[in-house]
Amino acid sequence: MLLLASFSILLFLSTTVPAHAYLDPGTGSLILQALIAAVKIFWLKITIFFDKIKNTFGGTENSRDNGDGDT
Repeated sequence: MLLLASFSILLFLSTTVPAHAYLDPGTGSLILQALIAAVKIFWLKITIFFDKIKNTFGGTENSRDNGDGDT
């Protein structure tokens, strides 16, 4: 079964067919926006994760000072 699957994948990758596709200039912008959004989401997830760890091991739930002077 594995041999048949490997042969099928090899046969599929070795054949070429003209695509007749066109990528307009806006496609690059769309890809760039998607990459930037993915990086920002990843960074936000990491930040939230480490904030939860920090709050669990010795911080308070609202450890950042909001500057209003109330205690």
